[in-house]
Amino acid sequence: MNNEFVVQLNSDKKLCVEVESENRISFNGKFFDVELSKVNNHCFLLRAGSKVYDVTLTRWDNGTLGFLIAGNYFEANVKTKLQEKADEFLKNKVKSSHHDIIKAPMPGLVLQIFKEVGDRVEFGEPLLILEAMKMENSIKSTATGTISEIYINQGSSVEKGAKLLKIE
Repeated sequence: MNNEFVVQLNSDKKLCVEVESENRISFNGKFFDVELSKVNNHCFLLRAGSKVYDVTLTRWDNGTLGFLIAGNYFEANVKTKLQEKADEFLKNKVKSSHHDIIKAPMPGLVLQIFKEVGDRVEFGEPLLILEAMKMENSIKSTATGTISEIYINQGSSVEKGAKLLKIE
């Protein structure tokens, strides 16, 4: 089996979790024999070594898992090791870029612009909707920063490669 994950607990502590087999996992290199039994969609029994814990699990819309175990509440975000590396790469790219000019990936019609000059944007945040071949395409920010220029207007047609916005 051998799957590796990065679990971020309560937005600050990161653990490396490796699932070696169905009943053997490691947290930061320390191995445990475990058994998980499902009671219902939200309740589980977890045996770790000789101890048994009641676990109540909630899945939030943003992908966060909330769980109550032994009277302690935790929130966790779980990513594969590859997803974690990709996120780190993108964060470093965002830090290293001083400005980004967002260009049209295809010819189309600008249906809606979500931002104005001076608005703060985060990496991956939707900026505008571009209609191409009767499909609406969300154009997202490739950097974190502030919109310094908008080169197009709502309702205008653009060619592939046309400048749309500048983020600094």
